[in-house]
Amino acid sequence: MIDEMGYEEQLRRKTSALTGALEGVVLDGLMDDSVTEVMIDPSGRVSYDRLYGTLEPQVGKQLESRAVVNLISKLAQGRSVVGEAMLETELQIHDVRIRVQAWLPEVSPLGAAANLRKHRRQGKGKNDFPALKLPDYGLPSSYNEAFHECAETGGTILFVGPTGSGKTTGAGAYLGLLTEKFPTDHVVTIEDVREIYCESESWLALCANDKVSQARLLRSAMRARPDVLALSEARDKAAKDMIMSFGTGHGGFSTVHGGSIVRGIVRVHDLADGELSESTVCEAITYGVLMRRDRKTGKREFADMAKINDWRDDRVNLTQLPR
Repeated sequence: MIDEMGYEEQLRRKTSALTGALEGVVLDGLMDDSVTEVMIDPSGRVSYDRLYGTLEPQVGKQLESRAVVNLISKLAQGRSVVGEAMLETELQIHDVRIRVQAWLPEVSPLGAAANLRKHRRQGKGKNDFPALKLPDYGLPSSYNEAFHECAETGGTILFVGPTGSGKTTGAGAYLGLLTEKFPTDHVVTIEDVREIYCESESWLALCANDKVSQARLLRSAMRARPDVLALSEARDKAAKDMIMSFGTGHGGFSTVHGGSIVRGIVRVHDLADGELSESTVCEAITYGVLMRRDRKTGKREFADMAKINDWRDDRVNLTQLPR
């Protein structure tokens, strides 16, 4: 039996040590519910990435280079350090999980830097980052009609965009529509770190790790008889399994990195490593969506949406929806 008191005391001590290491402007950002990421650039400038908003430099709260190095060193104790010059790890303060990516001067000659990204709290019903709904984006009527049609017919959507463009947030908004229309549908989500929030009455949230891959989770998820299947950041063999699942009638969505809808489709095909034909990929995806972050306002938006037709003459043929 787990010693609950021992666990609580261990968590209390770890939390105390972390809050000591993260004091000041960094800790303030991580404890602010409206902040999703704290960024420290090589100059020591600290910026907050606010939920659905802009990147805000914290004026007058710049850290000295030595302070950044010391912070990274404290976070690295007993955790994964690559070549003693880069840190990749996850931390937890109370029930808030934080993914840390940091670089020391050996690999960042302009100065030590770090990104600390918050993730959703553990446990169903804990939605500390309020999920946007599709109406919040002010979408064109053609986009709204396509989303509703896709939801009602069990179609599939590929959300494409660069890092930080809001792919997962946009996909989560579509999932909100799905669960609103069909609240009893069985939803299975597969991610590396849990970011998607689902209000379905039947939700299985799976997270890949070093021992269990996306592809393995996806294959096992098919035995759970999902009505909606969601794969975040498709990669490697999981991309092939995702397309095969979509092709057999499972509705859902996935996200992938890319600069356009066409590039997203091509990337999924490439990730399958030649095991799927181009036409098979296009037939399995109903719509493609391009997400983009406005560089001036910082807001994420639906930049493009298209119906995927087929692959002919060595190219993806699609029909862009009017804005």
